[in-house]
Amino acid sequence: MRRAFFAVMVSLAATPAPAQGNDPLPRDRTTYRSRDAYSESPERAHIQRGSVAGLRWAPLARPATPEPRKGAEPSALEAAFIPGPARAMEPKADPAALVAQGLALYGEGKYDEALVKYNQALKINGNDTTTLIHRANAYLDKGDHDRAIADCGQALDSEVPPETRAFALLVRGRAYFNKAEHNAAMADYMAALKLKPDYGDVFFYRGIAHYYNGELDPALGAFSSSLSLATRQGEAFMYRGAVHALKEDHDAALRDYEAAIAGAEKGTDTFIMAGALRLAGAGSGDEAIGEYTKIIERYPHYALAYHYRAAEYLKKGEYQDALADYDAALRIRPAYVLALNDRGSAFRGLREYDKAVADYTEAARLNPGAARTFFNRGAAYFEKGEYQRAIADFETALALNPAYPEAEANLQNAHDAKATADAADPK
Repeated sequence: MRRAFFAVMVSLAATPAPAQGNDPLPRDRTTYRSRDAYSESPERAHIQRGSVAGLRWAPLARPATPEPRKGAEPSALEAAFIPGPARAMEPKADPAALVAQGLALYGEGKYDEALVKYNQALKINGNDTTTLIHRANAYLDKGDHDRAIADCGQALDSEVPPETRAFALLVRGRAYFNKAEHNAAMADYMAALKLKPDYGDVFFYRGIAHYYNGELDPALGAFSSSLSLATRQGEAFMYRGAVHALKEDHDAALRDYEAAIAGAEKGTDTFIMAGALRLAGAGSGDEAIGEYTKIIERYPHYALAYHYRAAEYLKKGEYQDALADYDAALRIRPAYVLALNDRGSAFRGLREYDKAVADYTEAARLNPGAARTFFNRGAAYFEKGEYQRAIADFETALALNPAYPEAEANLQNAHDAKATADAADPK
């Protein structure tokens, strides 16, 4: 008996274990089913292989590879069963190609889609300063100025070539300008020009900043520099013409409007705007209003068109319409000094002098060197009967611009009115 038991144990020990990594279930391995599962089997029960106590053994079927669900990505479980060769590996993305795609989308005005491409490129190469600046540019045109400033700041903190640094300063300067941070914008523009003195885009945008801030002589110089470098000629001629008109050089303004029309693509905002300004300069106010309206319908965020349509309403004495357009221009550009000045004039037309003074005061805060602002506020104080304040503002206007005959005449009128008022009510 002991020898029989020992023989059985030796036989069991001699059975080789399956090699690691091989299938532990050989292909002829069986599993059990109940007798009912074989009720239709033609095989006699007593000769069925593996019949034990009413149970019968049947071959183990291997699980079939499941098909992925139609119209949906395979689940994690399904994906585990898909054979390796069927799962093609995605090629590694090329950051340069992603940036090129982003630039193409940006050129089409698809800023959100461009940002997706730039973000993908930066996930691969987060230290690429040029991609950061391109992303900042997309944020800028999307109106997300804080993110544009942050991206440019990160790029400027790195070692970058002078041209790339100048580009970052230009983009950040524009973002600061859109946030009404005039001094920060001008500092970036000046820094960019030190790195790249012939950077025409910087001259153009510096001219824009000077123009909206009511700094007419610096604006004139910047637009002229932009034109000398053949940069943005249609727009630069149009803006320079507007500056000439504000300085009452109407012949020069007309020449620039004509040049803008010739240099701009037909049907664009610049083409239509220059034509409207030319009409307004020629005294065709109603026609100009119609052209400004066309621009506003196509470009509802174009502050310049609202401002100049308001100016035509102001000339006609239609103060409420003028105020509505000035309000729209100032919602788009809160630091639009020229629009603040002109809205103050509309309030004066309605005899709402306190509101007029408030607009002139804000304009003077934004640009304390504008003689016209102090002249206008002096006129509002004069019409309010506050002659001493009017005198102070007319004197400031003359100090800023000694060749200002209207201010000199109004200063004398204010002195005379004060003397009359003092004589009538001596205290």
